[in-house]
Amino acid sequence: MKKILFTLITVTTTLFSGFLMADESEDQGQVSVKNPYVRESIPGTQITSAYMQITNTTDKDYQLVGATANISPRIEIHEHYQENDVMKMRQVLALPLPANGEITMKQGGFHLMIFDIVKPVKQGQKILLTLHFTDHDDITIEVPVQGIKKQHKSGHHHH
Repeated sequence: MKKILFTLITVTTTLFSGFLMADESEDQGQVSVKNPYVRESIPGTQITSAYMQITNTTDKDYQLVGATANISPRIEIHEHYQENDVMKMRQVLALPLPANGEITMKQGGFHLMIFDIVKPVKQGQKILLTLHFTDHDDITIEVPVQGIKKQHKSGHHHH
């Protein structure tokens, strides 16, 4: 009986330590969001936009495929691009987030276009925004609203 008990303890300990070692060697990376902000809405409009940096420290590629927020029924991924010396904007259905890479959403580039806002968003407010990815859990973040005047100084062009 002691021999069987000793064997069971040895096997269990060996298996358990194997699981611990496997867990330590697994990718410990994550997807994170830095410096997010929503632009204050322009009086008389029902649109705004959001900007941020999304970093992927995992070994797996993902795609940002959308976003939701309680301030709007429709949010789209957009990009600014140059065509015949004219700056234009178009919707992007998915934005690649490569393994060990990042997406920078900034004025004049990729951004989240927030349509049909239910009420104006003002500097000092915080918006709850959920980002949706392929093959990754949604990420919900609290995003501060920045004033329009601050953005004019940085050279932002409105949509």
